Amino acid sequence: MDILTEAEQDEIVNISDLAKKYNEIIDRESAYEMLTAKLNTPPAEIKEEVTANGKIKEEKSTVEKVLTSTTARQVGRTIARELTRGFLGVLGIGGSSSKKKSGWF
Repeated sequence: MDILTEAEQDEIVNISDLAKKYNEIIDRESAYEMLTAKLNTPPAEIKEEVTANGKIKEEKSTVEKVLTSTTARQVGRTIARELTRGFLGVLGIGGSSSKKKSGWF
C-alpha cells in the first residue's frame, strides 16, 4: 500500500455516494430557533373560572385530574401493595404462610 496522491483522493471522493450526500449544504432550523418560536407564540386560550372570593381558577389538565382522582389513588395503592407482597414473598419474609397447621400431623 502506498500513500494516495491528491488526485487519487479527489477521484475517490468524487465517485463516493456518501461524499455527495454529506457535502450538500442544508440550512435547517436549530432546536434553539424552534423553542424560541414556540415560546413567542401566544398560548391557547385558558379556560378560567372566577371563584366565590374573586380569584381566578384555572381548569385542571387531564393529568392533574387523573392524579387527584380517588380511583387513581386506589389503583396506585393496590399496585404498590401487590408489588410489596410479591417482593417480600420472593424474599421469604411474607406475612402469612401457605402451610396450614393441623392436629393430625
